[in-house]
Amino acid sequence: MNKIIEVENICKSFKGLKAVSNVSFYAEEGQITGMIGPNGAGKSTTFNMICGFYPPTSGVIKYKGTDITGKRAYEFADMGIARTFQIMKPLGNLSVLDNVASSAFFGRHKAKNIHQAREIAEEILNFTGLISKRDVLARSMGTPDQKRLEMARALATKPDMLFLDEVMAGLNPAETEEAIDLIRRINSGGITVFLIEHIMRAVVSLCKKVIVLHHGEKIAEGTPEEVMNDAYVMEVYLGKGGAD
Repeated sequence: MNKIIEVENICKSFKGLKAVSNVSFYAEEGQITGMIGPNGAGKSTTFNMICGFYPPTSGVIKYKGTDITGKRAYEFADMGIARTFQIMKPLGNLSVLDNVASSAFFGRHKAKNIHQAREIAEEILNFTGLISKRDVLARSMGTPDQKRLEMARALATKPDMLFLDEVMAGLNPAETEEAIDLIRRINSGGITVFLIEHIMRAVVSLCKKVIVLHHGEKIAEGTPEEVMNDAYVMEVYLGKGGAD
């Protein structure tokens, strides 16, 4: 078992308010790990600390055994880490192709010129099912396609690890199944995935391990089945209508 991400007792306070308290876990290389919890549980704060958007108040974050605590967000692509954002912000006046091509200039295997970047982008668009919309302006697409574009942009950096922030929020059941299939194919290609998600059928279908947060603390960790059958998890999360 290789631990690709290790989080050790991380805490985050905002003006004296503790948003995350002594959270520890790890993600295995090559697997899909999920994080769930009700709104306000500290999931996004934890996610943002791991991805370099917030420095933890205390604690340690390691990637492939190297301490990356306090690294800046812009350094992560060069380490082989990519992420999506819950609120999509594509380059609205550029085509879908050029949105993805722009990302190909980042990461460990940067495109050397625009021709190579667009070749990479076309490959990613074929993989993600967006090739027919290559010339569409990003701002004109609906939520499902923008969610998919968000993943495509991340994949263009050729990451080893992909963090997904609620990429299925707002999708109907058919679109959710398509997203599940895409995430499974991404993982099958050798990319480790860590996701925050509220759609429980997706979590159960995809994840080998699930971490549950509540009020900024880890309250459970295990397989989806173990977590789903945990009485405290059912009380604080599933019992409040969090499951789909």
